[in-house]
Amino acid sequence: MPHNQTFVLNVGRIFTGMGNDIPEPHSIVIENGKIKNIDLKSRITDSFKTITKLDYPDCTALPGLVDGHTHMMAPGDGTPGDDIVKDADENLLIRATHNAKLFLNAGVTTARENGAKNNVGFALQKAIRLGVTDGPDMVVCGRPISITGGHMGYCGSEADGLDEIKKETRKLIKQGADFIKIMATGGSTITSDPLKPSYTSEEMQLIVEEAHRVDKLTAAHCSSIKGIENALEAGVDMIIHCIFEDETGMYNYREDLAETLVNAQAWVNPTLHIKIAGIEDIKKRGYKKGGLSRLEILQLDNATRSLENSLETVNRFSKIGVKMMAGSDSPWGAYPPGEFVKEILALNRAGLSIYESLLTGTKHAAHSIGKGHVSGILNVGRNADVLIVKGNPLINLSDLSNVKQVYKKGIPQYKKSKGYSGIHTEIK
Repeated sequence: MPHNQTFVLNVGRIFTGMGNDIPEPHSIVIENGKIKNIDLKSRITDSFKTITKLDYPDCTALPGLVDGHTHMMAPGDGTPGDDIVKDADENLLIRATHNAKLFLNAGVTTARENGAKNNVGFALQKAIRLGVTDGPDMVVCGRPISITGGHMGYCGSEADGLDEIKKETRKLIKQGADFIKIMATGGSTITSDPLKPSYTSEEMQLIVEEAHRVDKLTAAHCSSIKGIENALEAGVDMIIHCIFEDETGMYNYREDLAETLVNAQAWVNPTLHIKIAGIEDIKKRGYKKGGLSRLEILQLDNATRSLENSLETVNRFSKIGVKMMAGSDSPWGAYPPGEFVKEILALNRAGLSIYESLLTGTKHAAHSIGKGHVSGILNVGRNADVLIVKGNPLINLSDLSNVKQVYKKGIPQYKKSKGYSGIHTEIK
């Protein structure tokens, strides 16, 4: 379909993300890569009799999905980050371009890259923008800022003390970072401790001030309570993981801290499915060799407990009004690329309604990463980023996986089958 051609998508039902949908057949008029009109099919058809129509009668149209947390350089097969970064940057970029296509084919038209080695994230974003490769529109941090030896410090932006932190933040902004990612605690990196804070609130506040000075958002990796406290005191815009564990590893849901999240209007990215994927990976390894080792049994118990705690946290968040969005953290850990839908399903499992879960991966995710003005909803004047799935995800959320076609700025992207997935009818 030429980019400048006007055409109509006829669908069995629609989810615009705006809360006013009628469960009847709709038509979406697309012109020059933008949405020109959306209305009931019965009203649209008579007005556009001579325009090419693509029919998806048993399908639902939704906004292109927005994954607010990706690491495109990773394989998603359980390889530790410390080993991933041993590969050459060129190889990491090749993998990233491959993964980006898988995300797009799965319906993700906008994604935020939350940290890659050296310039890999910047290079991927540029390649997609230039049309060298296919992928979602990318929002990138370039590299996360971390203390020396901290989580993902191997990506190339280690900084200690106020002067170094300020300089590194400004360097990333100069290189084109769309937002600044902060490692508020350790993580899976072997030289770090996920339960202990990395930066003080004063140090993070400096990063936030530098970012906000040039209208950039901030996000902080927080895998312990102290990290969350420091990030909120610093005014960070998004809390990633948001794990309510103290420095001993004990789960402690803090109602006062949850209320602070609400009052601060900070976004939370729970990253639930990466825990589920890790549990499945441990079980799979045990099945292949006929049983789990003692260490693997301990890992499985700890991972299961951690998942249960996170599900409880998200459930309680949903009841008090914490702003949550969907970001997969894929393909980090054992979470393969192209399965963002599983994060939306995990949020539904934690207690969000189907409608709320859909919003986390569309409208809310777009707003949380600064793309709410162009992505996340279907509306006149917006980019024609449209996901067509067979079935009705408003009733069966897993239907999000039944991709029929993905339109990015009006151009079909889905490559599984030849041609269009819909029925092509041209009326003259």
